[in-house]
Amino acid sequence: MTSTLSSGALAAGDLADLLGTRHVALVGATDSSFAGTIVQRNLRVHGFAGRVSQVHPRKAEVDGRPCAPSLSALDELPDLVCLLTAGRRVPELLDEAERLGVRWALVPSGGQAESAGDADAIAERLADPQRRLRVLGPNCMGLIAVPERLIAYIGTAPASLREGEAALISQSGAVVEAFTTQGSRIGYRLLASVGNEAHVSAEDVLEFLLDEGRVRVVMLWQEGVRDAPRYLRLLARAADADVRVAIVRSGRSRISREAALTHTGTISGDWDLWARLARRQGAVVLDTLDELHEFGALAQQARRPVSGRLWALTNSGGEGSQLADALAGAEHVELPAPSPAHAAGFAEAFPRAAAPGNPVDLWGLDEWEVASVAGARLAVEHGGGGTLAASIDGSPQTGASEGDLAATLVRAVADAVEGREDWRAVHVAPLGAPPHPALERALAETGCASVRGDAGVRALAALLAPSGPRIPAERLVALGASAAAGERMPHEEALELLRGAGVAVPRTAFARTPEEAVASARELRSPLVVKVVGPPHRARVGGVALGVAVDDVAAVCERMRTIPGCEGFELAEYAVADLELLVHVANDPQLGPRATLGVGGALAERVALAVGDLAPHTREEARALLVRLVGAEADEPDAIAWTEATCDALLAIARLVVAGRADEIEINPLAVDRRFARATAVDVLANRAGGTA
Repeated sequence: MTSTLSSGALAAGDLADLLGTRHVALVGATDSSFAGTIVQRNLRVHGFAGRVSQVHPRKAEVDGRPCAPSLSALDELPDLVCLLTAGRRVPELLDEAERLGVRWALVPSGGQAESAGDADAIAERLADPQRRLRVLGPNCMGLIAVPERLIAYIGTAPASLREGEAALISQSGAVVEAFTTQGSRIGYRLLASVGNEAHVSAEDVLEFLLDEGRVRVVMLWQEGVRDAPRYLRLLARAADADVRVAIVRSGRSRISREAALTHTGTISGDWDLWARLARRQGAVVLDTLDELHEFGALAQQARRPVSGRLWALTNSGGEGSQLADALAGAEHVELPAPSPAHAAGFAEAFPRAAAPGNPVDLWGLDEWEVASVAGARLAVEHGGGGTLAASIDGSPQTGASEGDLAATLVRAVADAVEGREDWRAVHVAPLGAPPHPALERALAETGCASVRGDAGVRALAALLAPSGPRIPAERLVALGASAAAGERMPHEEALELLRGAGVAVPRTAFARTPEEAVASARELRSPLVVKVVGPPHRARVGGVALGVAVDDVAAVCERMRTIPGCEGFELAEYAVADLELLVHVANDPQLGPRATLGVGGALAERVALAVGDLAPHTREEARALLVRLVGAEADEPDAIAWTEATCDALLAIARLVVAGRADEIEINPLAVDRRFARATAVDVLANRAGGTA
C-alpha cells in the first residue's frame, strides 16, 4: 500500500448501495489489453443481471459489444464506473463522473506503477472532502460480490467461485486473486481489494459485513491500520457476534516504527504489539496465506471446532505422532489421556489391542468400519467433550480403497458427535493435497470441517485459542491522542522528572572539566559511573566507564575529553543490579502511549529481546508486561518484592507520558537489584511533550 488517504468512515448504507449496483460502465474498455475486457467478461460469465456499458473515445465496439464515446453519451446514468485507463486520465474522468451524478468509481490506477504526478493528481482529487463520488481504490483490483454476481474485478474470476459465509478483505489485489484461484472449498459472500483506501477502508468493509450479518468468518490481509480505535472495536464486536476474524499482516520482518530517541525501534517493531492487541479483541493472527485460507475453510463451518480438548483417531501411528508434535506449541490445545473407563471400553471392543493413547491408531484392530465406529463412539462416550479429529490422508492420487478408508473414518467421527453440543468433528489431512472424491463427498454430506497440512493444523490451533482480556472501552477512546514530540530534555532535567515521579535515580553530578569532575566525585559515594556528555550512543564511542574509584576520575575524564562532541562529564553513584532492563514509553501516532520492556544495558541492541504493549495503567498490566519478558521467574514467591519495585517504576514512567509530562522516555538500564528489591533509573533520555519548553 503506497499511501492512505483519510476520509472517515462511510455513511451507513453506502456499501449496500454499491453492492446494489444495476448498471456498470467500463471506461477505457479495449480489446487490446487484459484490463480493458476482463471486467466485462467476469460480469457476463458470472451472470450479472444488470446492465454493462462500455466507453471508449475512439472505438465503436469492444469485445463484440458497442461502445459509447464518453460517460455523458450514455443514455442512462451508471451506478458504478470502472476506470480502466492510464493514471493520467483518471482525474478528469472522476470529475466527469461526479458532474453527471455517478455515486461510485473503481480506480485500479494510482499505485506505484503510476508516475508521481499521476498518483499525486489522483490523491488530490480524492482527498477533497466535498466530493460526492465515492471511490474504491486507488491501486486495487476491485471487488467480487458473489450473491449479486457483481464481479467488478480486474482479474479472471474462475467458475469455481461459490456463494457462502466467508469474506476476504485485502489491501493487496494479488491476495484476492490468490484466494479466488483455490477452488470452491470456501464459499464467499464478498472479496474486496481496497488498495490505498481513499474512501473505502478495510474497517468500512468489516463494519458493513457485521451490520449485514451474513458471514461467519472474515479474512484480513493488511499492510496497516488507518483508524486504530475503530479497528479494535470492530474486532471485539465480531468476536462477540461469533464472527471469526483472522489477520495476516505484512511488514513483520522489517521495522515499521521509527525510534525517536535511540535503539529502541530496532528491537521493537510494531507487528508484535498489533498482533497482541488484535488477539485481545478476539481476532486470530496468522503468519501465512496458507494458514489464512485454511482458517477460512475451517471457520466458515456451522459446527466448527470450539474446544481445545482434542481427541484424534488415525490409521497411522506415525501420522498421529506428527499431529501431536504439530500441536505441541499450542498450550491451549490439550490431548487428554484416555480415562480408566475409556481404556476398559477400548479393551472390551478390541481385546488384543494395546492400551489406547491419544491420538489412537485404529489400523488393524478390526474391520476398518468397525474399528472407526467403535473408536469414535468410545472417545465421545468417555472423553468429556471436545473436538474429535479424524486424522487421515486421502488425496486424489490414492486408490479407491484408500479414499473409502478416509471417508469411512470421517463419517464415523461425524456420526459420533451428531446431536452432541459438547462435541465437534474435524478432519485433519497430514498433507496439503486436496481430498479424494470419496473423502470430499463424505466431508460435504456430513458437514465435517476439514484442514490440510501443517498450515491447517496451525489454523485449527489458532481457532481454538482463547482471546486475552479485552481492552477497556475508555482505553480505546484514548488511542492515538498523542501530542507532537518536543525537544530533548537535558539529562539532569530528565533525572529530576523521574525523581519527582517517585522513580529512584542515582545521585548525580555534572562537570565541564576533569578538575570539576574530581571535585564533584568527592561528594559522591564510590564506586562511580563516569559518562561523557554530548555525543549520542556514548557507550559505543568509549564514553562510559563503570566502577570508577574517586582517585581514577581525573584520568578517565582526560581520556573522554578527546571524544568528538564532548561537552563535559556526568558522574553518578554506581547502582548495583543483577538484572538490567530497558524501559521505553512513547506516544505512538495511532496507539497513543505504548511501552516497550526489554533486555537492558550494553546487550540491548545485540540481544534484541523485548515485549511491547499499551502503556500500563495498573500494576497488574505492568506485571503482565514484566512476566512476558522474564517468564516464570517473576511468578516465584521470592520475586514478589523486586517485581513490585520494578512495576512501580514502570508505572511511574508510563504515567508521565500518559499525563503529558513527556512525549517519550527511555531508560537503559533500569537497574534492578533483586536481593534488596530496588529499581534505579540509571541512564535516561526524554523528550518534552508538544514541543514546549
